Amino acid sequence: MRLLTHLVLIFILTLPLSSNGQQQPVGQWREHLSYTRAIRLAIGDERIFCATPQSLFTLNPSDNSIEKYSRINGLSETGISTIDWDGKRKQLVIAFSNSNIDILTSAGIVNIDDFKIKDLPADKTIYAIYCQDDFAWLSTGMGIVVVDLLKYEVKDTYIIGSAGSFVRVNGVAQSGTAIFAASDEGLKTAPANGVNLSDYRNWQLITGSGLSAGPVRDVKLFSGKLVVLKNDSLFLQSGVSWTPFFSPGSPISSMSVSENKLLVTLSGQTNPSVISLNAAGVPENNLQHALLRSPLQAKLWQNTVWVADSISGLVSAAGNSFRQFQPNSPQSSVPGALATRNKAIWYAAGRGVDRFRDEE
Repeated sequence: MRLLTHLVLIFILTLPLSSNGQQQPVGQWREHLSYTRAIRLAIGDERIFCATPQSLFTLNPSDNSIEKYSRINGLSETGISTIDWDGKRKQLVIAFSNSNIDILTSAGIVNIDDFKIKDLPADKTIYAIYCQDDFAWLSTGMGIVVVDLLKYEVKDTYIIGSAGSFVRVNGVAQSGTAIFAASDEGLKTAPANGVNLSDYRNWQLITGSGLSAGPVRDVKLFSGKLVVLKNDSLFLQSGVSWTPFFSPGSPISSMSVSENKLLVTLSGQTNPSVISLNAAGVPENNLQHALLRSPLQAKLWQNTVWVADSISGLVSAAGNSFRQFQPNSPQSSVPGALATRNKAIWYAAGRGVDRFRDEE
């Protein structure tokens, strides 16, 4: 029987299904989520945090040990949209697809459901997280939501669209005394201090001088300057002007800054790759491999490039050595009918009948 191609998103109760003799205690739940599609990465506490559409796992590169996180062991939801590492307090900020927020700390998991339960006629999806000082800036479909990482509560909400309307924000960065927001209306900026950021009139649209109006997909601070992602090209701040920085001619899925490098992931069907740029915008490394099939985000840590690939999962690249890390789990999540026999789970998932053998 071919390897599982669909996941039944289900929790299995009581029956010991392991073929290696391990027993699951009677009366306890066990999850069989898919951890094979990586969408976002965060690095901290000597671990790689890898988010999938269903849940989260960590990899300790020192011994390649993997730990899975789900609702079984403390997460509030199933379904992650993005994550980011709060380096100041050494904790992970997790945003779920329903706008709920968890903070994974060394002492446990703290839930912040203020934004989730707020009834708003807008897109509350959290698209990106930017941790800075004592706050997590959440880029959402309606504007910016600021979470206090000390008090574990929502501090402010900034609706920055023209005339005070909702507008999708795709990324936030802080440079000196200014806040920058990559929005669907364009790149906007406001003073970081001394003004009411809840007043949309304090957010100014940056246009001209090489940067046109229209959706901006992301903004990062790189080597002391701002870089924006617009369409599939990067532009660098140069005084009051914006100059072309990098244009690969292929779809860009993300850009990220780590260890003084700007990593750009190309997710097109032709030559998907991860490109490392220096401060001058010159490619220093172009990673291509059979495991890089749909890279969505990449980060550099300890001379290794770590990649979240939506097909291959978590991939590492150290020199010419590529490795794939996937917890034992089903491949995807399509529900269907279930049956158990001979220590295996048999299920129908749309295109036939598959089997998942529990190896844990």
